[in-house]
Amino acid sequence: MKKLLITAALILAGCSDGSQTLNEHVTVNNANPKGSVGGMVLDGTTETAIPTDTEVRVQVLAGGAVLTGTVDENGYYLIQDVPASGNIQVLIEADGYLSAQVQGQFINSAGDFPVDTAILSLGTIGLIPSTGSLTLKLVTDKGLPVGSVDLTLSAELRFLVWQAGSPLPTGQVTLHGTTDSDGMVTFDGLPDYSKVSNSVSSVLWLSVPPLDADGDGIYEFPGNTYALDARSTQGPERIVVLNSGYATTLTVTSTNLPALKNQSQPVPGTIATDAKIYVLFSLPLDDSQLQVRVMNELQTETVEAKTSVDGRMLTISFPNGLNKGTKYHMQIHAVSSIGSKTIEGDFYAPIYTATDADLTMTLTVDPDQQSQGIPNPDVIITFNQPIGTGVASRNVFSGGNCITWFGFDVDHLDGVGNIPGEEGNPSCNMAGVAFTSEERTPAMPAGYASGFSSVWRLSLPHTSPPDFPSGAPFSLHFSRIVDKTRVVITPDGKIAADQSQQL
Repeated sequence: MKKLLITAALILAGCSDGSQTLNEHVTVNNANPKGSVGGMVLDGTTETAIPTDTEVRVQVLAGGAVLTGTVDENGYYLIQDVPASGNIQVLIEADGYLSAQVQGQFINSAGDFPVDTAILSLGTIGLIPSTGSLTLKLVTDKGLPVGSVDLTLSAELRFLVWQAGSPLPTGQVTLHGTTDSDGMVTFDGLPDYSKVSNSVSSVLWLSVPPLDADGDGIYEFPGNTYALDARSTQGPERIVVLNSGYATTLTVTSTNLPALKNQSQPVPGTIATDAKIYVLFSLPLDDSQLQVRVMNELQTETVEAKTSVDGRMLTISFPNGLNKGTKYHMQIHAVSSIGSKTIEGDFYAPIYTATDADLTMTLTVDPDQQSQGIPNPDVIITFNQPIGTGVASRNVFSGGNCITWFGFDVDHLDGVGNIPGEEGNPSCNMAGVAFTSEERTPAMPAGYASGFSSVWRLSLPHTSPPDFPSGAPFSLHFSRIVDKTRVVITPDGKIAADQSQQL
């Protein structure tokens, strides 16, 4: 980076439109940089190009734009003029194959300057034929067929991604079917495991809901998930026997709030301020024992939440709505009572609401440090929406992973830019300076730190020199992070906008 900036300073030149260019690829005032997205698409079963009589369609979604393209006879594609900012999503489809969806981000800046010809390579994607089929028969432990049961079948293979020379199964296929009066059901549109390498797991997961066969309110069968091997054969159909043993744990089967299903796994994503949250559990819920608590980010206020239970389905709504660009904490204590058996579970998830507002920040001085007369007290920075890496342990920016520059002569020598941490210097690695999230693990059962927070702390050296005068300008350059695992984003996946203010 240091070499790049020195070279750039030597070749800076003017343009007829008033902008300045560093070379033919980097433009100083390039507010809307464009780039190219490319890669290769193969038949994942043969590892060769898909025959030319089958059209492979590629669709790129970026910056609100949708661009389309096709692959050539060798499986290559290249789509140009793609807005080179934020997340890039690519959808690949071909008749007779399962679709693949991948995403990535452009490395689209050199220092503060957006690159106008950024390139995003998504590597090699292997599409899987969707011609797989599976027929099942559902019976009781006495061998009697069970009809009119809605089943869910999942395959943990949608497409292949090549990494380090090896194909890795990626994505999931979820199918639904209902048994007929003979207990039979056929699932079409599965990955065709007969054509897939044996090195790829062929395990399928069949989910059977709780069943109240005679309608008396007592569930004879509690529901279960069965592991099936797509490559094995059991005659013309597979026999699935319902067992009568009840599960010992209550789990989330499906939800429109992914973090609820992936406990302790931070999952970004936003909901609308007037949205409802739907949660499907593995067992029917006891409405009288259900507890749902929603609090603001600092856990100082409780948000009114209305709940509705229908068997296994829980619906949560917010009569007063939610605020835009805000983080909330939600904890659910769910109970399933079946006869004399009670199964309980605690579930936590952060909630982030969508916003169309630009990122802004306000500053306050740490009052405790200020009252103690500590020089250069910490600055508490509050943003108008949560930001972070999505991983709490990565929300510390100092040393080689720093983002803070100061627009004044910190060492009082040779002007601004002569030392790391001063604007104009390629490095922000100033000893004692750190930008750290103030997020804490919520005091809720099953709670965890999400990796996103509205409140951050800017720590300054508490000894003199250096001395940071009141009103000193400083900037947070989120766009300069080189380590992809530490890119600061908003919960909707957009890179946080750079910020500048005065201390």
